[in-house]
Amino acid sequence: MSQSFDLQFYMKIFETIKEMLFVIKLETDIEKSETSYRILKINPSASAITGLKEGELVGRDIRDFLVLDGYFRNGEWFDPSRDSATNEEGTLLNIDGRACPVSVSVSLFDNGSNVYLVFIMSDISYLVEAREKAKTESRAKSEFLANMSHEIRTPLNAIVGSADLLMRSSLGEDEKKYVELFKRASQNLSDIVNDILDISKIEANQLQLENIEFSFSELMKDVEVIMSFRAREKGLSFSIEISPLISDCLKGDPTRIKQILFNLIGNSIKFTKNGSVGVQIAIHPDKPRFLHIRVQDTGIGIPSEKHDVLFQKFTQADGSVTRNYGGTGLGLAIVKHLIEHMGGHIGFESQVGVGTIFYFSIPYDPAFFSSTRPRDDSEVTDFFLKLTRPLQLLLVDDTYENRFLVRAILKQFPIEITQAENGIDAVEKVKNGNFDIVLMDIQMPLKDGISATKDIRHWESTFSANRIPIIALTAHAFEEEVRRCLDAGCSSHMSKPVSREVLLNNIRYFIQDADVSPILKLAHG
Repeated sequence: MSQSFDLQFYMKIFETIKEMLFVIKLETDIEKSETSYRILKINPSASAITGLKEGELVGRDIRDFLVLDGYFRNGEWFDPSRDSATNEEGTLLNIDGRACPVSVSVSLFDNGSNVYLVFIMSDISYLVEAREKAKTESRAKSEFLANMSHEIRTPLNAIVGSADLLMRSSLGEDEKKYVELFKRASQNLSDIVNDILDISKIEANQLQLENIEFSFSELMKDVEVIMSFRAREKGLSFSIEISPLISDCLKGDPTRIKQILFNLIGNSIKFTKNGSVGVQIAIHPDKPRFLHIRVQDTGIGIPSEKHDVLFQKFTQADGSVTRNYGGTGLGLAIVKHLIEHMGGHIGFESQVGVGTIFYFSIPYDPAFFSSTRPRDDSEVTDFFLKLTRPLQLLLVDDTYENRFLVRAILKQFPIEITQAENGIDAVEKVKNGNFDIVLMDIQMPLKDGISATKDIRHWESTFSANRIPIIALTAHAFEEEVRRCLDAGCSSHMSKPVSREVLLNNIRYFIQDADVSPILKLAHG
C-alpha cells in the first residue's frame, strides 16, 4: 500500500466523519510569553456547525470560537505536557454568535519541530436539553412533594398532637379506645407519608445521614416500649437481647437506625399471628467494627419465588398480603437503601409457615457521649416548672389548629405566648417585644417564615439586638428545606407532626439555666 493511498484514505475519513475536527498548530511567542492556537484545517462537519468555510477559519485562533470549561480554565488553555484531554464540555460559537454546547476531546502530536492539536467535538445540544429537562422535572417533583408534605403534615400535626393531649386527660374506657383508634390511624398515615418522602429522596439522591453521638440503650428503650406494645396487642411474646460487649455511646444516625428497626420488627409483628418476635444484637463475629442484628419471627414466611423481588419498591409477598395486612410495599426498599448507605448489608432466611429471620450489619462506631439534653419527660417538666419568671414565647403560624395545639401543650408551664399569623406581624412583634424564643412556621401568606427570619436577623444586626433563638416549626421534611431554614438564620428545625417531647426538649435546649435571664445559647451560629 503506497503512502499516497494512505494519505487519501485518511483524508477521506477526515472529511466524512460526523464529528467536528479542527487541526490546530500550537505556537508560542517567547518574547511576549503568549501562546496561539491557529487553525490549520477543519472538516466539513465543523464548517456546517460554525457556518464558516474553511478559508474563513484557517489562520484564526480557535479560542475566538470555542469556550472550554473545567481543566482549561486553569493556567494554560491546553497543557502540552498532557497527551490528551477527553470529554471536556464547552461552547462552540457559530457565525450568528449562537452557542452550541459541545463535548471536546483533544489529542497532541509533536513531530519534534512543531506541536499540533486535534480537537474532536460532538454536538451535545440534545444531551444538555435532556439534562435540563431532567433537572426541571426533578425540581418540579421536589416542589410537589414538599407542598404535599406541608398539606398533609399540617392537619396531621393537629390530629397527632390532639390525640396525645387527650390521652393524658381523664377519659372513660370507651373514650380512651376511640382516642387510641384515631391516634393509631394518624400514626399509620404519618408512616405512609414518611415512606413516600423517603423513597422520593432516595430516587433523587437527596437522602442524607447524620453522624452524631447517641445513647444506644436509650434508642433500644424507645424501640422496646413501642414494639412490645404492638406485640402485646396481638398476643405475641416479644424480646430484645443486646450483647454486653456493645458500648452504650455510639456515633451515627440514631433516627435512621430506629427507623430500620421499627420497620423490620413492625413487619415481623404484622405478619405473625401466633408465637413470638425476637431481636438479637451483637458485635459481628467476623467484622468487629460492625453490629450484627437479627429480627426473627414465627410468622407466615416468604415464598421462595418472591425472594428475589422482596426489596423492590411496592413489592410484598403476594397480592393478597396488601389487602390482608396493609402497607405501602416501600418499607423494605427503604430499609435496604438505608443500610447500604450506611455501609452495611441486609439479608434474610424464610420458610413458609415457619417464620422469617431478617439479619443486617451496620458499622459499629463507639463514641464518648457528651450530650446532656434530657430525654425523661419528668425531668423536662420539672425544668419548666422551676423557671423563676415566665418564658416569653412568640408563636408564628397561620393555622389556628397548630397554634391551639402548641398553646395546649405549653399551658401547664410558666410560658407567656404571643401569637402572630404571618411573617409581617411576626417581624413587627419582635421589634416591639422582648421574646426569649420564637416558633416560626415557614409556609405562610403575606410573608413566609424564611423571609421573616431574614428580616429579624437583619434588624438584630442593624440595631445590635440580642439574637433570639428561632425554631422553624414546619411541615417541610426535605433536607434542602431544612438547610434553607438554617441558612436563613433559624436556630433549629422541627418537622410536623411534632410531639410534646420534641417540642419541650427543643425549647428547653435554648435556655441556658432555670433562672432565664434571658441569657440564651444557640444551636447554630
